[in-house]
Amino acid sequence: MPPFTHSPRRNSLLEFLRTVAWHSWAILRFKHQGEGLGKLTRRQQAWLIMVATLVVVTATYLAPGIKDAKHIALTGLWFVALTMMIKPSGPRALEGWTCLFLVTEPVCLVIRYLPAGGALDPVLSAWVLGAGIFFVWRCDTRKDGAGRDQA
Repeated sequence: MPPFTHSPRRNSLLEFLRTVAWHSWAILRFKHQGEGLGKLTRRQQAWLIMVATLVVVTATYLAPGIKDAKHIALTGLWFVALTMMIKPSGPRALEGWTCLFLVTEPVCLVIRYLPAGGALDPVLSAWVLGAGIFFVWRCDTRKDGAGRDQA
């Protein structure tokens, strides 16, 4: 299946969500080749980071057994810190990282509410984090420079 790219001519929210889901699925399978979402402006990237942070914080808040405000705030700060550490790897790495968490956090939240979800959650969290780090590393070490934007 060829990758979807976000085209400025097709501003459909559904098309954008489909693109984000495809990128996340490819990252989770360790099959992503570093294709970007397209040319996102810095403002669009900032919005993507803010929305991803909001999704992570909301999923943490809605998770069973976690209602401590300090824990929720710390989770959001950790996500922002990790995202800012990824930023030097280039816009493609940053976009892929945020897309990954936009998709996986709601899915993992649903899994946490399943009968065996508490046992499965650490495994899924490790998988997502490992896939995200591998993707960023792959974007950072591409020989052709496709992972970094030389602007």
